[in-house]
Amino acid sequence: MTSGNPLTFFKMKTLLAAALLFLLSGASLEAQDITRLLSEGFTYRDDDRVPFSVEIRMTPFDKDSHQEKSYRGRDEGLPAYVCEEFSFIVNGSKIAIPREAIADLGEILDFDSPYGAESKTWIITVRGGDGGGAYELEMTFDDAKLVQRRFVNYHEETGDPVYYDTKNY
Repeated sequence: MTSGNPLTFFKMKTLLAAALLFLLSGASLEAQDITRLLSEGFTYRDDDRVPFSVEIRMTPFDKDSHQEKSYRGRDEGLPAYVCEEFSFIVNGSKIAIPREAIADLGEILDFDSPYGAESKTWIITVRGGDGGGAYELEMTFDDAKLVQRRFVNYHEETGDPVYYDTKNY
């Protein structure tokens, strides 16, 4: 039997168990390849609360199965991971995204939750790469399909967005 307050002993055991679980889960996360980014929740458009889901699946680069001539995300060489699937579901409807719109995206790091820019329009910003290969991509959707993708840089002095490599679908 322990001396002192039994509640304090219980708290210490709980903290020790939580710390051990945290360390073990961190070690297992480091050993896994990150191949999936997922965000689900609610967003707003025209003051309406709308459910959404965005999932990006990446696969390790394989020269035999990935035939793009160039990829975003690396300033030299080929990316370790390339975008294999980009899924956007809003208000229960899956939005069509052509394979050609994602096939050249490598090393995706994160993305912002979609937001309603104008009535019937959604925007998702995707960021990837690092150093000289870093990129920011703005994808614009209507309620049925990808409408436009354009890359974004920011003006050094003003911070204003400068768009380039715009493609309409």
